Parts: sequence; structure tokens; C-alpha cells
Amino acid sequence: MLPGARRAGASSPGPERGAFAPEREGPGGVKRQVVVAFLGLASWGITVVLGFVLLLDYQFAQGESLPTPAEWPPGTGVVRDPGRPTLLIFLHPRCPCSEASLEELARLLARVPGRATAMAILVKPPGARDAWEEGEIGEGVLRIPGVRLVVDTDGAEARRFGMRTSGAVAVYDAGGRLVFSGGITAARGHRGDSTGSHAILSLLDGNGPGLTGTPVFGCPLFSPPGAGSDHPCAE
Repeated sequence: MLPGARRAGASSPGPERGAFAPEREGPGGVKRQVVVAFLGLASWGITVVLGFVLLLDYQFAQGESLPTPAEWPPGTGVVRDPGRPTLLIFLHPRCPCSEASLEELARLLARVPGRATAMAILVKPPGARDAWEEGEIGEGVLRIPGVRLVVDTDGAEARRFGMRTSGAVAVYDAGGRLVFSGGITAARGHRGDSTGSHAILSLLDGNGPGLTGTPVFGCPLFSPPGAGSDHPCAE
């Protein structure tokens, strides 16, 4: 027999002392791994759901609103059209949500051409630098046929009409009576039909007053103290 060889059937010696022997995971260790994996997955799921809820809460958070004058307010520098309804939309020049409001306004006016005189009031807060109001919102207004752009220095007109949220719309009839006040989007930045747009279309089509007010979804026209005018949606 060769040196070092062992006979067939002889039992193999156990591991030498000090040799590495892999440790097997017992039932308790497997359970711990499953629990840890489950808790990690549950934590991830809760984070996703919470983020989705917060996003929905932001999108559907109504902006502040005050009573809109029932009659065309005296002292305003905005000229009302005595021959047909006058539509006013108040906008913060830095509000990204209001791009959707402008798109809805363009669609609305295209469906009832010539039925109303439309003006976009861009609110310029006190102390804002020169040309502060210029940007995407102002350029978007100019792309809508027939809409007149008005810069509201210090927000005097917005206050006079009781407007506090970007995207707010007021419609006055030819006699100067308020027939609608509200928003024309279904949520912040939402593009598509809304109850506000349908209500205004009904009015301009001569189908009666119908709905006279809807919530407004957008940035504050007047930023809180210390927030800075460049960040209207920071609330």
C-alpha cells in the first residue's frame, strides 16, 4: 500500500483541529433574515405611499380666496368692456402652476372667439426689480390671441378684486356684475377640462350662470413675509 493511502471502507478522519468548518444557519437565523427583509420592504412601501399622499395633498391644496366684488370695483385702472363680458385672470409671473392655467385659458377662448374681452393681470410685488415680471408666464400670455397683458404694480389691482392666488379668474358681464370667480384647472398644474372652464364656457355661450365659483389651485400672489417674491410656491 502506498504511503499515506487508506483502505477502502475506512472511516475518514474528522476535520483537523483548527481547520475552518462552515457554520450552518439555524432556523432562528433564517427567520431573522426574513423579518429584516420584510421590515425593509414595508418601510420602502410606507415611504412611497407617504410621498404619493403628500404629492396629492400639494396638488389639491386650494389657494387662499377672498370675496370678489359683486360689482366692478370703483377706482380700478383696469378698463371694463361695456359691450361684452370682461374676463380677468390674475397671475404670479414666477408661478409654474399657472402655465397650465394659461393653456386652459387659451383653449377656452378659442372655443368662444370674440365672446369676451380677456386681460391677464401680472402681479408685481412691492420692491421687485425692473423687468421682474418678464418670463415664461408673461410670454405665455402674449401667445394667446386677443389677451391683453396688464402689469399690476405692487399688486394693487389684485387686492382691489380680492385675489390672493395665481390663476384666479373673474368674469364680469357687460353691465359690470360679477358672474364667475374661481379657477380653471382641476388641481395645481393640471392640464385638461375643469368645472371652472365649463362654467365660463356656459356663461359665454349664453346658457345661463350655472356654476358661479370654483376653487383656485396655484401659488400665492403675495408671498409670506421673509419668503421672497421669487419663490411663490415655497409654502
